[in-house]
Amino acid sequence: MAGVSPAARGGGIGRASFGLHGLLDVIRLHDEDVVTLALGAELTSLGMDLQATRLASSIGLPWADKPTCAQLPFVLPSCYLEPTPSLPSAAFDSMPDDVLLYAFYSMPGDLLQSHAAAELYRRAWFYHGG
Repeated sequence: MAGVSPAARGGGIGRASFGLHGLLDVIRLHDEDVVTLALGAELTSLGMDLQATRLASSIGLPWADKPTCAQLPFVLPSCYLEPTPSLPSAAFDSMPDDVLLYAFYSMPGDLLQSHAAAELYRRAWFYHGG
């Protein structure tokens, strides 16, 4: 057991689990879980039919011009379809600076961000790049 790493002996993660000693454990196939993680698994053993004609059309590519499926395979709950409540811009007059800064930085592209920016500008808050 002198040449086996502590992780392979069940002693937890030790210094020998990394670097060349750790690579030797993967090459020598000591731990099945580590080997599967490092080398991967055969897709057919996971139940994927590689001869299916719909396989290529179901894989999304980052450079594709259009999404792989026109209809999403799930239904969005109606609670997510509620419109965002609007806050009148007059309400920003009474907000402290830290709340306005939070609204400005946490809501990019939102109408509330523009209201917060306008109020911060009115209070002489400016960005000084440097």
